[in-house]
Amino acid sequence: MHSEKKNLCLFTTAYPYGKQVETFIDSELDTMGTLFEKVYIFPSFFDDAYVRPLPSNFEIVRLDQNWGHHSKRIFYSNIFLIFKILFFEFLFTKVKTQFFRNLFKYKNTLVHSIFISESLANFVDEKEISNPLYYSYWLNEWTITLGILKEKNKISHFISRAHGFDIYEERRADKVIPFRYLQLKMVDCVFSVSQRGCNYLKGLNLFPQKITCSYLGVSDRGINPFDESQIFTIVSCSNLMPLKRVHLIIEILRKIKFPVSWVHFGDGDGNLLEEFKANASILPENIKYNFMGHVPNSDVLDFYKKTSVNLFVLLSESEGLPMSLIEASSFGIPLLATDVGGVSEIVNERTGILVPPKIDIEDVVLKIDDFRKGRYNTNEFRQGVKLFWAENFNDSDNYNNFYNRCFEAVKAN
Repeated sequence: MHSEKKNLCLFTTAYPYGKQVETFIDSELDTMGTLFEKVYIFPSFFDDAYVRPLPSNFEIVRLDQNWGHHSKRIFYSNIFLIFKILFFEFLFTKVKTQFFRNLFKYKNTLVHSIFISESLANFVDEKEISNPLYYSYWLNEWTITLGILKEKNKISHFISRAHGFDIYEERRADKVIPFRYLQLKMVDCVFSVSQRGCNYLKGLNLFPQKITCSYLGVSDRGINPFDESQIFTIVSCSNLMPLKRVHLIIEILRKIKFPVSWVHFGDGDGNLLEEFKANASILPENIKYNFMGHVPNSDVLDFYKKTSVNLFVLLSESEGLPMSLIEASSFGIPLLATDVGGVSEIVNERTGILVPPKIDIEDVVLKIDDFRKGRYNTNEFRQGVKLFWAENFNDSDNYNNFYNRCFEAVKAN
């Protein structure tokens, strides 16, 4: 790492606003604050009802989003750039008819991105920020904005992470992620949080040499206090949304015959939450449950530190590589999760049980019963879970390595 500290411009969806969005960025803050003299965070959306506390050398920047009154000026003054970008997107898109159906929407996306790029360039000039590292946390609209700035020679580099929804086209309603060619042409390096996501992006054959894998991580906060004499405890942690399929945990628990304590961290909208509670209320007497709702991440980690947990369960329909699994494994807690996205890179024979994406309720019930009676539910196995986490998902190793690779990538370009 260079001895002279640099500045960082970090582009997010809403972070540090909101309680449930991009909470996993928290794990990277200490490294950012240490490595960079100043960190500027640019969220796309704002929620003043809740703002996370940040270190003193961080600054939130709210760029002007009111682009509608400027759309004609932007379009006509950038018409050749807009047509150039649209032309290359058309060449590389798989479904040409769909491209034409969405042409007006794509044009507006570019006009909006150009407006934001102008606001960003003005901010950097006014602040006299010297050659910052431009870092988009998602391979999304921010990389379109940064790609436009690079196309205009206003910036010389930018890098991006990629997770799940911003990688896999089949997760979108229309099965297309627009402006993928522009994003991958202009970015210096894309760091997928999973090897599976990395392989998927390379398979697009659009500048595959720019795509690599860099795992997220969490710090070591100790070991879960496993106590075989306590009731068998299952923990889940996710927002209550259809994608996470928390309702399947209820269906599984209905068929389990031995005593279980189930603790769920996470919240959802009113209707879904009430439906969820109603379904859980008819669980059999041998199943005790506790909905913790949304709590600070520190409370979840404190629970892992103090309460014996036998098994962490995640049954999502799709994922990137979930931070919830990384956090649980850092305490040595065994994992049971669906084989989607990059989940198999953390859930394996050393850490727990993978189940197929199409859940067979009876099969998972049997697997949990076998887990309870077998080698997985032992201190020896849990030490192996902790070791696998230390080898692959330790934050200081992963984030220092990530930023070193960022600087190598932008220096090479």
